[in-house]
Amino acid sequence: DCGGWRDLISRWFPADQIDHACRVSRCESGWHANARNGINHGLFQLANGPMDVEANVAGATALWRSRGWRPWTCK
Repeated sequence: DCGGWRDLISRWFPADQIDHACRVSRCESGWHANARNGINHGLFQLANGPMDVEANVAGATALWRSRGWRPWTCK
């Protein structure tokens, strides 16, 4: 499932985090790649994040690698 984004998310997140990433992206953006909420943008609602969906997932992965799931309201 993953709103059609599983393949893309799988390219960036480790296998054991894919389901969690899918849940976070669903909660954060409803799986809408162009979602905006104030300064939060994209699939993972990154603060001032890129709107390009692949760049958004890449940015989310980098953020997760440095801080875990703590930056997201949805976990």
